[in-house]
This record gives sequence, C-alpha cells and structure tokens, in this order.
Amino acid sequence: MENDEGRVMNDELEERKTEEFVYQKVDVGPMPVIDHEGGELKAEASVRSAPERAAFVARPAAEWVADIVGRALPGRLLDDLWIEGELAVCFGESGSGKSVLAVQAADAIASGVPLVVDEGRFAIEVDGVKRCGKPATAEPRSVLYFDLKLTSLQFARRYTLEPDRDDTKFSEMNYKFPGNFIRCEFDPGLAVPEKYKTRGQWLLAEIESKIRSTGAKVVVIDSLDRLADGILRTREAAYLMSRLNLLKHELGLSILVLANISRRSDNSPLTAGRLLITRTISAFADSVFAIGRCRWDERLRYLKHLASRSTDIIYDSEYLPAIGLSSDEGFFLSFWFDGFYSEETLLDPYLSQARLDRADEVKELLAEGFTQRDIAICRNMSLGSVNRALKISSPYDDRPKPPPRKPVPACPTKVAETVEHAKEEIRLEAGSPAVSESEPPVPAGASRKQEMEPQMNTDEHRS
Repeated sequence: MENDEGRVMNDELEERKTEEFVYQKVDVGPMPVIDHEGGELKAEASVRSAPERAAFVARPAAEWVADIVGRALPGRLLDDLWIEGELAVCFGESGSGKSVLAVQAADAIASGVPLVVDEGRFAIEVDGVKRCGKPATAEPRSVLYFDLKLTSLQFARRYTLEPDRDDTKFSEMNYKFPGNFIRCEFDPGLAVPEKYKTRGQWLLAEIESKIRSTGAKVVVIDSLDRLADGILRTREAAYLMSRLNLLKHELGLSILVLANISRRSDNSPLTAGRLLITRTISAFADSVFAIGRCRWDERLRYLKHLASRSTDIIYDSEYLPAIGLSSDEGFFLSFWFDGFYSEETLLDPYLSQARLDRADEVKELLAEGFTQRDIAICRNMSLGSVNRALKISSPYDDRPKPPPRKPVPACPTKVAETVEHAKEEIRLEAGSPAVSESEPPVPAGASRKQEMEPQMNTDEHRS
C-alpha cells in the first residue's frame, strides 16, 4: 500500500501528456508519499513524464541569423502569396474561383513550374519563371489535394472537353494531369468513428495518415469549412489551424488552406480582420491572401495579399494582379493574367467595359496631340466627360505609348470671331487705323519712345 499514492500521482501526470512531446525516464531519487493522516511514507517512485527537450531553445541572436548563411532560398509555390515551407490561407466568397486557382497551382507545382505573376500571363514554363527573377521549385513535387467539396464527376467535367448538345457521352479529350498530382476525395456518407469527438478531429487524423503514407510535402485542403460538423465556429477554426500548424512543423510541409468568407458588399475592399473567425484563422497562418470579384467584368478576378511573415506585400490595394477565368484549349478551366489595377478601379460601381474602352480612346487621342476640346467635339462628349475619362485607370496605361503628333492648330471658335469683330468696329468708330494681322501691335510705352527719338537727335546735332 505504500506505493499506491505514488502510482496515483504518476497516473495523473501521464494523462497530461500530449502527442507533441516525447517523454523519457528521469531518476530523481526517492519521492516522499503523504498518507491520509499527514504522515510521510518512504517510497521509491520515478517521474517518467519529463519532456525529452525543453520548450524553448535559448541562443544568441547572431547564431540564429548565421544559420541561414549559404542555405537555398525557399521556392515560390504561388508567386509571393505562398512560399515553400509555409502555411498559407486563401480567402474568398463562394464561387469566386478558389478551387480553380488551387488546382491550377497544384498542377503547376506537380509539373515543376510553379505559378508566378508574369507580364502578360501566368508563367507556364520553367524559363518563364526564371526570367521573372524569382526563385522557384524547378523539380516536380508530389502534391496531395484534399477535395472536400466536389464529386468526381464535378471535378472531371471542369477538365474535359464540354460535350455538344447532341452528344450522349463525355469526350475523350481531357487535360492530362501529372502522375504526382494526387486528388483525395471525401465520402460524406461515412459516420465519424466513436474514438473521435468531432468530425474535424477524424478528418485531420485521416489527412495526417495519408500524408505520412505518401510522403508528400505539398498539401492543399479545399476547404477548411468542410472539416467542421456544420457551420465553422471560431473555437473549432482555432483548433484546426493549430493542428495543421503543428503538422507543418513536424513533417516540414507546405500547406495551402482554402476558406470561405461571408457575402460582402460589391464595393467593399477585401480585408482579413472584418470578422472574428477570419482573424482567428489568419493568426495561425504564415501568409494570407484573398481572391475577389471585379465589379464590371464577371470573368475577372483579382488577388490581394493581406498578410505575410516572410515577404514584402507587393500586391496591395494599389497594385493588384487581375486574372481572367477561361477554359484553356476548351478543357482546362484556369486563370490567365490580365494586368494590374487598383482595388478602387476594380470595385468602381460606375465603371464598365464601355467606359474603359472610351477612356483608352480619349487617352490615345490626347497622346496624338489633340486637345481636350477637340476630343470633346469629334467624340460628341462634354469637356467634363473627357477630363473624367483621362483620370480613369484603364489598360492603355500599361501599353507602350505611340510617338506624339505635331500639335494641331486650334480653329477660332464663334465666340472668338464675334469678339474680334466687335473690337474692329470700336476701332473704326474711334477713327484709329485697323491693326494689320501681319504686323504685331506696338506696345503703348513703345509709341511714346518713338515720338521722342527725332527730338533727341535734333538736340544732339545742335550741340
């Protein structure tokens, strides 16, 4: 009985152990055990719950900095938005194209050509990536894509040639994904095993098991909301993100998580701190970016970098890459790069494609030497409309400019002709001669000087 109390104490310490720590036996000598009456009983007990390593590692700051000298730079998996070895989160409304972008990025990584924002398009070749001057992964990587949203038919249809109206079967023409791009589909009909308290715990355990069995280092989860039993709550989101963060550190993973944001106003900018749940998710992420819709073009989306721990935020509200949704070669649903815009331009409720085309036309005419008044007359616009068109950010701003033309001489307006005619009538009534158009008018001070010159010459001659 003398060791019963010691066993109870050891059992309580054993229950506090977690999966993140490894414990070893540490001999700390005899431990006194207290009985119910307050007396001390001699007992031999060993504490086996001490961690193998300390929670913190203390080193001089100079040593931490010196550790990365000569180490290769981490590759860009999705430009500056998702860096190798980081946990990134992509926010977006339902139907904004998060899954399309994630599949396109995963396909590029598995092919060895990660996506970067290039001048004119997303780069799709290794040489194109290197020309951008951004480090990228040049070798194919195994990618695990956990699809918790689409069925196999819905996914395959996006990457198969769309059948004609009279066809009864799908076409054999489809996109050929690389073999190391592995898609994992979830069966929603399965019940949560009894040993798991929530659906999120069960799915995280299955995700971890699949990662360990395949040895993949790049993981995409589509989406975080589907890991929950119902509506994703703040506490559950914090648990899921913390577990993914621990998994990233333990296995050295690069993880991209897709998450939905609630419907917002068409004209409000993208932010990560408007809702409590988005702030909670962002707190565990190394990089946070969002995909938004263009107000005046339903096919156009834009990417906005909201937070980053390792890179500068280049794609802010004033410099956003716009990407257009299309089906490449008819069977690969993907995005193509359109250009850079400000978020204010993309969300302008009064802007349309016709307004952008008119702004381009006005800017071209102004560059060719026409005045704003000439442009207003020939295009049947008011001067105010011409001035507003010149202030609109349009695709013309990013195109090479033509050489300027010689200035066109301005034609006299009716108002100017009437004023000149009135001045001429006043001169005739006053008896003053008309001023010749070929001879410039003589200033008033100069005429007095000319009258005095003959008299001054006569005085000098007399002297």
